[in-house]
Amino acid sequence: GQQSHRWPNLLPDGHRFVFYVRGASESAGIWLGDLGGAAPRHLSPADGAAVSLPSGWLTWVRGNALVAQKLDADGAVLEGTIRTLAQDVLRDDSNRSLASAADTGSIAYRTGPGGQRQLTWFDRSGETLGTMGSPDPTYRYASLSSDGRRVAVSRITQGNYDIWLMDATRSSRFTFDQGVDEFPIWSPDDTRIVFRSLRSGHYDMWEKLVGGGAGETR
Repeated sequence: GQQSHRWPNLLPDGHRFVFYVRGASESAGIWLGDLGGAAPRHLSPADGAAVSLPSGWLTWVRGNALVAQKLDADGAVLEGTIRTLAQDVLRDDSNRSLASAADTGSIAYRTGPGGQRQLTWFDRSGETLGTMGSPDPTYRYASLSSDGRRVAVSRITQGNYDIWLMDATRSSRFTFDQGVDEFPIWSPDDTRIVFRSLRSGHYDMWEKLVGGGAGETR
């Protein structure tokens, strides 16, 4: 039931680490791993990955709050009361809590509503040249065609990530499956796009012609 492992964070002891699992509800959340090879242990459900503090506490985003709890690494359990450190703290769409901890124990975090994303052209001096497509808070993994005229990008459509194609004047949906489609990459001649899809229950690489015709192939 685990789809991916992400955002490992080493604990102060140097041989154990926490990481985030995306997948079925009973296995998703924060896990404890061991570089010595011991089986990972599930610590807690969470909306964002955990950040380790020098004091032995973990902090992560739950809902829209930054929370913290003491970790008993030897017992592989969280103990004591969960403390809320801040409200309206963000996480990104890859389940990374937008917080970090210094060796002194100080915590930096980002607050506020999630913003719109806009695909934007810049020249090498940083001057804005123009935009592509309309603003959308869910854009990710943009890939530019080799001729520089089109962009393939993942965005949420009807509650699911699909791939869209954009040029200077229009946007069109490229994939329509109910599984997650993301990480588009153009072929060197710009005739095909390879992408990652969860449509079969696990991630596979799929390919589709840009000009239509045959459907997707794995």
